[in-house]
Amino acid sequence: MCNVGWVDPPIKCEEYEGQKAGGYVNDKPVANRAGRTDVEGCCWWGRGVIQTTGPCNFGKLNYYLGARAAKEGRDSAYPSIDFCKDPEIICSSSKYKELKWIAGMFYWMESVQQYNEGGWNYMEKLRKFVDGGFQDRGFIDAVSGIVNRGCHNPPCGTGAVDGGNERNANFIKTLIAFELIEPPKGFEKDGKVGGGSTVSTACGADHAEASASCKNIGCHTQLDCDAGQYCWNGVEC
Repeated sequence: MCNVGWVDPPIKCEEYEGQKAGGYVNDKPVANRAGRTDVEGCCWWGRGVIQTTGPCNFGKLNYYLGARAAKEGRDSAYPSIDFCKDPEIICSSSKYKELKWIAGMFYWMESVQQYNEGGWNYMEKLRKFVDGGFQDRGFIDAVSGIVNRGCHNPPCGTGAVDGGNERNANFIKTLIAFELIEPPKGFEKDGKVGGGSTVSTACGADHAEASASCKNIGCHTQLDCDAGQYCWNGVEC
């Protein structure tokens, strides 16, 4: 075992003279598990207002809005930009400063507004949320789940929504700024939204059990819970 930096003294893996294993071969591309070599050396971490991430999402941008669309004879808003070859262009372009917003809007339209999985349809739920006076916390949590975890009902096998309470608070702040709702009781003062219940995360086999038991409040992932339980977001305890 090596690269264990937290022990004293730290243990590190280093090259040594005569090394026969674990060396580097950089004279040709090495295919990943999907057989692709075109993404080697590229940086695909999140960029833009909604953190566009990964070769698939950058590829979609390029296919619909960038150089690939132009190359294939389709209308392109940014024909000179290859998002796949230069993903950093979303943040670094001095000519197209709007790209960080365009990328976020594209993701929202393509992945969130079209979401329709497991009986949960974004557009239908949005209409109900609006008709209900923007009061359903469940809608906010579901949308946060789609953006952060790829599903409307986290944990989806990957844990609770990252920063679920902060996402909810920001959503509410936006609704207040647009004068769509009145500030909930206690919202600005102590982070509680209405009544005396604090919205948090908790462990349970399902959301109902987590809400009833309020076990392991503030959990982050399934690893914080007992066997057979998940870490659920949007639990009022």
